Amino acid sequence: MTRAWRRLLPGVYCLDLRPEAPEDSISFAQRAQAGVVLAGGGAVVGGMAAACLLGLVDDPPAVIDIVLPRRRRPAPQPGYRFVRVRPGVYATPLPRDLPTLRIEDVVLDLAAAAPRDRAIGLVATACQRRLTHPCRLADRLAARTRHPRRALLQGLLADVASGSTSYLEVGYLRRVERAHRLPASVRQVVVPATGHRSDGAYPDSRVLLELDGTAFHSGAQRLRDAELDAAHLVEGWTTIRITYPMVFDQACATARRVMAVHRARGGQGALGRCPECPPAGPVQVAGQI
Repeated sequence: MTRAWRRLLPGVYCLDLRPEAPEDSISFAQRAQAGVVLAGGGAVVGGMAAACLLGLVDDPPAVIDIVLPRRRRPAPQPGYRFVRVRPGVYATPLPRDLPTLRIEDVVLDLAAAAPRDRAIGLVATACQRRLTHPCRLADRLAARTRHPRRALLQGLLADVASGSTSYLEVGYLRRVERAHRLPASVRQVVVPATGHRSDGAYPDSRVLLELDGTAFHSGAQRLRDAELDAAHLVEGWTTIRITYPMVFDQACATARRVMAVHRARGGQGALGRCPECPPAGPVQVAGQI
């Protein structure tokens, strides 16, 4: 019987594929499932592999993490990493066809090993994509006896849960505006002609700041954003839309761009430098603003 099936791992076969099926015909989910089957009862997918399966990241990793009880010791396999943990470290996984850690545990695991900015970005993305809620993340963080990013994540999650500001606004204020000593933007400015309340603005130069994570918007939402930007432009306002990568991965370039637009429209102020700033160079603002 096994000669009619595609072998994935020692003793693990895929009944949907013929033996001659090429490697690229095996899906990422099938490979992950094979690792869980090989590891035995209680094993689940974790790490970046679970993040991909749950929709937190878009690209599958080269190595699939399989989390299993400490007493198990499966033989090493190429393309897999078996992580043995003691009982009680993780919350009980939700029932799924392909067992994975809960998204909260996945986020906290990845944030623990990631650089500071990447850790913030993972939390932001998980909440923005509505995979979890800040309160659930905070509860799981409190249940962990150790976490290297505890203070950072507690402050971030408290800001989000309180509703006073968003994680993207916090990142922009800290990493872009304050770190580079930009002129303080005015928060929650209403444009009378449209009734729209912007996240921030420079009224003297008529520049609007939209910190709404448009990278994750649907096509319909992008169209509405474009129509709103056009309506503001008619009223003399220029809109700068700022997304998560622009704050958490490109803060210095974003600060230079905001200042360039602000000054090009008659605004005042000077750009400061943060410790991460590259050597100074001109910022080109093409066309008439």
